[in-house]
Amino acid sequence: MPAIRTFVLGSLIGVAAFVATTASAASLTPVNSGFSASGPTNLTGPGGVGGPCTSTFYGSIDAFGNGTINGPASTFVGSSLICSVIKGQNTWQLVPTSPTTGELRNVRVVALGLIACQGTVRGTLVGGVFTFDTVLPGNCRVSGTLSTWPTVGIVWP
Repeated sequence: MPAIRTFVLGSLIGVAAFVATTASAASLTPVNSGFSASGPTNLTGPGGVGGPCTSTFYGSIDAFGNGTINGPASTFVGSSLICSVIKGQNTWQLVPTSPTTGELRNVRVVALGLIACQGTVRGTLVGGVFTFDTVLPGNCRVSGTLSTWPTVGIVWP
């Protein structure tokens, strides 16, 4: 009987390890490449300060399918005055959370003392288009539709 219990317990541990490994195997494509993500965005801080811009973000995907975005290399342009003073900070991680959703983690965006937003931006990533509308701590709202080039996709186990 102890041998059967040991076998069953060992089998359950093996299955649990396999499931944990499979769940963490989500990745991004294309691997070993840089990408850009560009499109209309809107940043609104406390008191309604903010406005629409066209943003471009620059990132990379490593050999393991891990994505990052270089916050300081981001550009924001548009007729709204806020666009000229918005600056991205930090390196942001792009993490798949399902076959069609992802999160931008460690996002930090500032606008000359008017707005300071930071946190995790959740959205969908379908057909190379990242669409998001998130309220971050401090009552900052970020929304947009960014098209990636080359097309960034999610590989889900």
